[in-house]
Amino acid sequence: MEAVYRLKENELNVQLLETIKKLFAGEEIIISVTSAKANKKANSYSEKLLKSVKNIEAGNYKEFSGAEFEELSENLMKA
Repeated sequence: MEAVYRLKENELNVQLLETIKKLFAGEEIIISVTSAKANKKANSYSEKLLKSVKNIEAGNYKEFSGAEFEELSENLMKA
């Protein structure tokens, strides 16, 4: 079972901990705390990655050799 709570730091209280204890009674649990700002960045990265995968699956990509990649990189660095 997984439960996600999104709240502000001033909303942390003993009642929340008691609720978690009841939900996971007798089980070992992992508590991970992440700022909402960091979570948004991670979600943005995941969305970009999924979009890239869909593009590849649809054939929307370009293949090139290592030498061609080096040339492209050098040209981009000059620009």
